[in-house]
Amino acid sequence: MLSGQVPFQSHDRSLTCTSAVEIMKKIKKGDFSFEGEAWKNVSQEAKDLIQGLLTVDPNKRLKMSGLRYNEWLQDGSQLSSNPLMTPDILGSSGAAVHTCVKATFHAFNKYKREGFCLQNVDKAPLAKRRKMKKTSTSTETRSSSSESSHSSSSHSHGKTTPTKMLQPSNPADSGNPETLFQFSE
Repeated sequence: MLSGQVPFQSHDRSLTCTSAVEIMKKIKKGDFSFEGEAWKNVSQEAKDLIQGLLTVDPNKRLKMSGLRYNEWLQDGSQLSSNPLMTPDILGSSGAAVHTCVKATFHAFNKYKREGFCLQNVDKAPLAKRRKMKKTSTSTETRSSSSESSHSSSSHSHGKTTPTKMLQPSNPADSGNPETLFQFSE
């Protein structure tokens, strides 16, 4: 809206199928520029705001707290006399901008269908490491408690090896408390 251009549009402005690939590459890299005639009338504060919002690295991206106190949004004393590049202001170039916006959305939707989207938190490397650590810790705990109980039973009773499987003598009586402990070999 500030410049009347799509942020990641190709410099050659050809809207072929390959430009969709280029647009997605530019989005993934954060490859955009404020060069050109369209950006000449946009303030540096506004450009800084856009730069902060379009930063690829989420740790470096402008957060809501930063947005709330952003100089361009807060300083009402320096209102620009330059109008925003709305379709009315753009006039005949509005159709070209509309076409570029449409191509960008088409590219994004195409790649979204092919799997370009934000990952589920469970698939993030940190979440995977935590899950692996949790699994290995619980396995070690089970293993050590098993060794501990085996070790304590070995020391108190000597070494035992199971030789037979005991079963209730009459399956119908298995719920009866009187016959519960009557087993056959």
